[in-house]
Amino acid sequence: MSIPRPTIPKPTPWAFPRHDEFFLDNGVRVWAFDLPGQLVLRTNLALDLPLTAEPTGMEGIAALAAEVADEGTTNYPGETFAERVEGHGISLHSGAHWEATMCGAQVTVSQFAKALQLLTELVNNPEYRDRDIARHIEDELVEIADLEANPGARVATAMSRALVSSTCRSATRGSGTRESVARITPELVREFHDAYWTPAGATFVVAGSLPSDLRSLLNDTISTWQGPQPSVTHEKLLPNESSSPLWLIDHPGAPQATLRVGALTPTRDHPDWAQAQVACTAMGGTFGSRLNARLREDRGYTYGASCHIAPQRFAGIFTAGLNCRTEVAADALHELLALLDLADGPFTAPEIDAARDYRIGVSPLSYDNAGAIAHQAAVFASHAIAPAWFNDFQRSLQETTPDRATEVFATWLAPEKRHIVIAGDAKQLLPTLRAKGFDPELVGTFG
Repeated sequence: MSIPRPTIPKPTPWAFPRHDEFFLDNGVRVWAFDLPGQLVLRTNLALDLPLTAEPTGMEGIAALAAEVADEGTTNYPGETFAERVEGHGISLHSGAHWEATMCGAQVTVSQFAKALQLLTELVNNPEYRDRDIARHIEDELVEIADLEANPGARVATAMSRALVSSTCRSATRGSGTRESVARITPELVREFHDAYWTPAGATFVVAGSLPSDLRSLLNDTISTWQGPQPSVTHEKLLPNESSSPLWLIDHPGAPQATLRVGALTPTRDHPDWAQAQVACTAMGGTFGSRLNARLREDRGYTYGASCHIAPQRFAGIFTAGLNCRTEVAADALHELLALLDLADGPFTAPEIDAARDYRIGVSPLSYDNAGAIAHQAAVFASHAIAPAWFNDFQRSLQETTPDRATEVFATWLAPEKRHIVIAGDAKQLLPTLRAKGFDPELVGTFG
């Protein structure tokens, strides 16, 4: 006796939760997402502090200011602060991102008031002991050395320089360079905090089963935070007009090559953003996508190939890539570019149907808890986007057709807009790349 297979319905668009918006006396905007049953609350405080606020030559100071902030405060110095945080079962986090520094907490409802008090301490009164800052600087220099020895990290850094003008902060690694981090002193970190950690332009996001006295709790804590009114500018990425199309980083003796293709694109505010996301998913966003099917399954060049567009405030950054054996790198790059050129033809209806259904269907899984909601809302705030944007995006996903996906992908990622960066053994790669018609420029070496 055979049992018929169940029919799987088409996924329906998921809606980002509604939120209340209000402002505290110190100007902080609050987005409150009440999620009944989510008894672990998550908060994210997004400071209007882009990395462009860092003084030239001090790249990395924003990351250090964020990383050391939870090492102690003036009222709870040193380990006293950690004891209070851990004693109440609170998890605090802070970090610097391209468009904002974010600080937040994860805590049960019963300890929410204490978490708000300690979070206010963290942003308002960090102790910034010399020894703590010195330790973090040393750790960061070690991490930079590790990244400089990692082909994937080297390629990512080089791609930023290839795509973006050297006058832009985004051309430099977010947490700084070996030279810039080495220049930072404890006094400079304290001065940076005092100048830029301010409620002006900040958004406080809280998600979970909210207490009825939320506004009162915030008035007693976050609302007491005071600070200056700094002038900050969010960077509009300028393309690097002088970069050659293909950069090669020599990694003598490496058995594997790292290949990346990148381009600057429009970002979330563009009307074709949803179509671009569906097209990228069909091209390289899932295991069965074109890139993986051809370069992994058919050719055996790699364990995996993928592509995506990451949104920033004023631009998107497209990246496609793979790791492969050195001897097949030139063939793999040639075929990768042919796939990106849609040389095999436009996207098909089955490809776009599968990509669209995946993008729509994954949302409930991606945002199934308060932490995910609070994080995404804070990212929206730092990119000057209202959470309701997500629901318009979901509706636009449904309207994506194969013709529109093909047109948008071909327009946004035309060959003249792309840059290629490869890390691998130049002695082996140069002759095979040139035989395929490529003209690499050597831009560095591992040593």
